[in-house]
Amino acid sequence: MILLDTHVYLWLVNGDLKLKQNYLDFLENEQKKFISVISIWEISLLLKRERLKLNQALEEWIRNSTIAFKIDVINLDPDIIYVYHMLNNFHGDPADKFIASTSINRKIPLLTFDRKLIDYSGVETLPL
Repeated sequence: MILLDTHVYLWLVNGDLKLKQNYLDFLENEQKKFISVISIWEISLLLKRERLKLNQALEEWIRNSTIAFKIDVINLDPDIIYVYHMLNNFHGDPADKFIASTSINRKIPLLTFDRKLIDYSGVETLPL
């Protein structure tokens, strides 16, 4: 099982070369892939700020990409919010904090290239 950070999800779906072949191979073989619903929120913000363009409406793009890449969406629930509340010394990005809380609560390693998440001791991440 693996939880994809928002940028990894975007790189995977868009075929971005930032995602090296060894990660593509890993993700292709990984049976259970997840994103947090917070990633959908982050993507919607990128669209609103015109920092991202999609070739489809957001809802359609999410539906098609999660089906094509066999990715399940984890919604927020009280247990994830309780973990969020308990995380101390976490940097200021609430989206990262929710994604980290999801990883911790569900005990799913996180695939991220975000140094702040990698360096946070409470989150299990894949080695770069």
